Amino acid sequence: MKRWQVVVLAGSLALAMVAVLMGIRKGRPEREPAGIPPPPPDSPRDDLMARPTGAGSYVPYRPGPPPTLPLMFEYPENWKVGAEARPAGPYQQVIILGPRNALDTYSAGLVVRELRTRQDGGSYADAGELVERRRRQYQAAAEFALLTDRPLSLGGAPGHELEFEYTTRLPHPHSVPRLTTVKTRVVVMEHAGKLYELSYSADRQDYERHQPVFAHLLDTVRFLP
Repeated sequence: MKRWQVVVLAGSLALAMVAVLMGIRKGRPEREPAGIPPPPPDSPRDDLMARPTGAGSYVPYRPGPPPTLPLMFEYPENWKVGAEARPAGPYQQVIILGPRNALDTYSAGLVVRELRTRQDGGSYADAGELVERRRRQYQAAAEFALLTDRPLSLGGAPGHELEFEYTTRLPHPHSVPRLTTVKTRVVVMEHAGKLYELSYSADRQDYERHQPVFAHLLDTVRFLP
């Protein structure tokens, strides 16, 4: 086989592989959101890589297009807000990122998420099924510990609270991945036929320091008519 024929054949194979990969990607089902604030996109080029430092004063979150979460709450004005709306999907959410940990592998974060019920095309029949899913979701992680598992009332609406911690290897922007122990608190409730998940997550070393931020969010959350 001549050299130019080899080059043409290699190019054709490369194009075919790209087409196959694109087809696989397009065919992937939409993944459900993580049960906790996911590790932030640890890349210096990402606009969520803010490094705010304390709670400071609080400002109100008001729904806008998009997402159109039917609730209000307050969060630290120097924390970074990023919204993910999927009007045709099973959920929409707002992610609010705070300070990075000392290892530079994880940001303290808040997530306010609205999920459709299974009746409307979502993944869960009710709040109880969502809570059970969150109980099981991270149990396979190293050093998993379920710290709190109890019913509660939030703004007059019944809900459920989970608190747990686990250890995982997270990417570092300038080094090899490092073991990080993450601690998370999740509140699940149901309102007007939708499921709501309010969560706070941080490196275990920073968890108590930023816990008042989540307490303030819970104190100020209000559903809009």
